[in-house]
Amino acid sequence: MNLPSDAPEDKPDVLPPNAHHSPGVAVPGTIREQRVVLVVDLVESVRLMTNHEAQTVARWCEFVAWVRADLHRRCAGECVKSLGDGLLLVFETPHTAWQVARAMHERLLQTQWAVAPEQRLWLRMGLHQDWLYRHALDVFGTAPNLAARLCSLAGPGETVCSASVWDDLRELADTAADDLGRCWLKHLAQPVHAFRLRPQSMLLVQSPSPRLPVSDGQVLQPVLALTVSTWDLAPDDACRPWADWVLHRLAARMARVRELRVIDPLSCGPLGLGCTDPRLAMQQFKADYMLILHGQLGKGRLSLTAELRAGSEATTVLDVACQYPVEDALHPDSAMLTHLSEQVVRCMLQRSGRESARLPLHHLDSHALMLAGIAGLHGTGRAPFVRAREVFEHLVQRHPRLPAPRVWLSHWHVLSITRGVHERCAAVVDEADMLVRQALWDQPDCDQAWAARAFVQCHLQHDPEQARASVLHALQLSPSQVMAWTYRTTIDSLLGDTNSAYQAGQQALRLAPFGPMRYYQCCLAGHAALFDGRTLEAAQLLETSCALNPAHSPTLRMLVVAHHDLGNLARARTVMAQLRLLEPDLTVERYLSRSPGAHAQRARFAQVMAAVGLPRS
Repeated sequence: MNLPSDAPEDKPDVLPPNAHHSPGVAVPGTIREQRVVLVVDLVESVRLMTNHEAQTVARWCEFVAWVRADLHRRCAGECVKSLGDGLLLVFETPHTAWQVARAMHERLLQTQWAVAPEQRLWLRMGLHQDWLYRHALDVFGTAPNLAARLCSLAGPGETVCSASVWDDLRELADTAADDLGRCWLKHLAQPVHAFRLRPQSMLLVQSPSPRLPVSDGQVLQPVLALTVSTWDLAPDDACRPWADWVLHRLAARMARVRELRVIDPLSCGPLGLGCTDPRLAMQQFKADYMLILHGQLGKGRLSLTAELRAGSEATTVLDVACQYPVEDALHPDSAMLTHLSEQVVRCMLQRSGRESARLPLHHLDSHALMLAGIAGLHGTGRAPFVRAREVFEHLVQRHPRLPAPRVWLSHWHVLSITRGVHERCAAVVDEADMLVRQALWDQPDCDQAWAARAFVQCHLQHDPEQARASVLHALQLSPSQVMAWTYRTTIDSLLGDTNSAYQAGQQALRLAPFGPMRYYQCCLAGHAALFDGRTLEAAQLLETSCALNPAHSPTLRMLVVAHHDLGNLARARTVMAQLRLLEPDLTVERYLSRSPGAHAQRARFAQVMAAVGLPRS
């Protein structure tokens, strides 16, 4: 769980990464040429090598041999080097490079259907066109470096390219792209306009999730057992096998759903446990769900009722009833079994999806690291606050497809400005905005990410109207999203709806009575009370916030105003002295430059702080 050592970083590339560079200075022993570079990375190679070393090496070597043969067949492109868990290829045109990239993705898609999901190989790729230096054994320069950085933006089964490549591919009828906007990449001084390429004919491939602890994996892949309760069958013995027939057919259909684990029907039917008590049966099978089939056969029709039970108490969560001709149950494309399986699977996945959304990260050590970062972010010292950024950046690299690390990192950027750690600048605004947008690409219905987007729009982009739309969407997705209620206090105050802001602050306090962010909820609730003219209550809330975190300068600023308005000038001056120690460079001018929007109350707050002793400039 230790972070990487703080080794000095490489100097950033100061060249415009989206532009075609000039041929440049000649270097002895190299040739300067313009090429398209394709960087290929094997997803989760460390996990694959650790858990399935021999199989991974064998299949990777076979795949690399196929790539070389495909390049030879096309008479286009060159595999410059194999990196052990990746490839670097160069091409003359973006069209050829994209054709090869597609072929590589499709090759793995077609050849791994019999491989266990956790052992499959998936690739992420980056494409960039620019000038490079070619040596006898390697290629160097901005082009391969930027292609590698673009590769880091891609998910499993995806290819991300720069604008220089997309400009040549946009006319292709069978190719589309998702505009990722300007992306800030490591060690580059300027953002890169990136595009996620996708062939119209191929679905995006998602790699299996990193291996989960058993308890967490059970939430994401629930265990289903099927059993037969009571069948009122016709008297002749020929009808007796119908119950077991339906049981096996239904189990076979549901076993194809990758997100489920289905108990073998031989274990559930007459030859298996044969238990009719749902709670006892679920304990025996260690199942999360049990599907109990009730049926009746007569007059050439099969009537079927399915009851889905869940939890330790075997509570009924779904009832489905249907009636079809007997012939339908024998048909390979049985409408009855299709209808029944769709209803049951949809119910199970919706329930497990709600539960899995509560899993913050895939591993317990990552979760512990996340909590440490949040504690530093909302702690009382400057050093833990600065360290929190490193924690969140590390978690973003460790879990690139999860929204939570990016959400907290964007939160850090906003607070670094409101607390006076950094000055507001375009680079910080763009980075915070990109983090929340990347979180929403991977999980568009993440309520926490929508709340974070509202936070950025309000405090950094100074757009309270858009911020309100985002925060309301977050609350529509999750009415108990405490961060959304907290941010809404500021947003509604800036829009002049001070009573709504006050009510939002009270709701945030009710939803978060304890925890590391309690001081922050008290602070913003105090701000809202002050905007709404509830000065005494505002002072009480802000004093509580100050007691919980005396190093939070936004609390101290508003506490000065509240005590001034109450006539407690001695306390106002004491708090101002504490604020000047915390932010010695703070002035009225700087305070106003940080403030989101141009609400008249902000100007009044600035004048009050100037009257108590804050320098104007």
